[in-house]
Order: sequence, then C-alpha cells, then structure tokens
Amino acid sequence: MRARGGQFARAEEWLKQLPTPVMVIPGNHDIPLYNLALRLTNPFRNYRRFAEPHSTNPIELPCLRAIGINTINPHRHQQGIIDGVTRDRVCEWLTAQPQDAWRLVVIHQHVKDIPGHHRPGAIPGARETLEAWARAGAHAVLHGHIHFDYAQTADQLFPGFPVPMLVIAAGTGSNARTRGKAGTTNSFHLVEFSQEKLEISTQRWNSMSGRFEADQPVVFPRSLFSN
Repeated sequence: MRARGGQFARAEEWLKQLPTPVMVIPGNHDIPLYNLALRLTNPFRNYRRFAEPHSTNPIELPCLRAIGINTINPHRHQQGIIDGVTRDRVCEWLTAQPQDAWRLVVIHQHVKDIPGHHRPGAIPGARETLEAWARAGAHAVLHGHIHFDYAQTADQLFPGFPVPMLVIAAGTGSNARTRGKAGTTNSFHLVEFSQEKLEISTQRWNSMSGRFEADQPVVFPRSLFSN
C-alpha cells in the first residue's frame, strides 16, 4: 500500500508463484506517498527491484499480443499520464503486430469516470490516445485503479468513437475498499481468446461459499472489429 521494501518483498514472493508469462505494470501505490524525497528522486526504486524483473512485457503469444505501459505520474500520486512519445511508441508497436492476433494495451489508471464510480486519476486526453491506438490496431485497453469491473465498447464511454474497440476495467481481487459498498465485490476477469471471439468471465467473490464464482460470460466476436 505504501511502496515499502517489505511490502514489495512479500509481493515478489507471490509473483514468483505465478505461471509465466506474467505482465506487471506499476500502480499509484507502487510509488511512495509520504516519503516525498524518494518520490521525487527515485519513485520506482522498489518497483524496479522487486516487481519489474518478474514481468514479461510485451507478451507475444500465437493469437495474443499485449503491451503494458507505465501511466504513473510521481508528482501527482493518483493522476494518470500518457505523453505523446509513449502514445506514439505504442502505436508503432501495434502496427508491427500480426493482423490475425488480438492486440491489447494494459494501463493502470482509468480513461473516464463512469456514473456512481468516480475515482481521482482519470488520464487527461484519454479519448485522443485511445483513438490513436484503435486506428493503429488495438482491440482493447485494459485498466484498473477504480476498484470496479466492467467491459464496454469505447463508443459507450465516448459517444461517436470512430473505431470499434473495448475498454475492460479490472475489479480488485483482495482490496478491502470494495467491501460493504453497494454493487461492488472483490472480483477479477478471466479473459479467453480464440480466432473467432474474445470471452470475458468475471469471477466474483461469494462470501457465503467462500470462493470466487463466475458470472455469465460476455462474448465479443472478432467480427465486431474492423482490424
């Protein structure tokens, strides 16, 4: 929660247990909050030591290509940021990928507040960035930060969005912030890919059974996309 070395060491032990490949990107809790000197001089020190070595980025699988980017602004603890250089670098990567592969971009902060789930930190200029990525071939942008899960087409978030693309928000698997809030619970997405479709099955915590249980899958056919 506060980017301390001991917290990262415990996280590293968990990362080591995961099957590979694993993509890891930083969130706003991966930089110091109260240690202002470290936040200004070397904010990602512990992240680079304990987490980054366990990350495969980008991920390249036969039917799936995914790239993760750092959207953390150390000078504003929650505010996301994507500069023009990063936007264009991702565009170049997307256009270089096989046309028959699913192409994803993974970020931390959200791209727009949704009703009932306001969260500080939405990325400025997100629509223009998403449009550039969609035109370069991205099928979906995945993000976290808001502690609430959803999967929508980009034109549901941004009316008139010109290119078909998905925005998929991860919930939180263990954070206590969802507990007791109406309409929220701990969750994570299982996303499965084939040549014909992308299928999202949200696994939601059931406190009565003491386990995660799957919602009805949501299917997006490949024919939905023009690329």
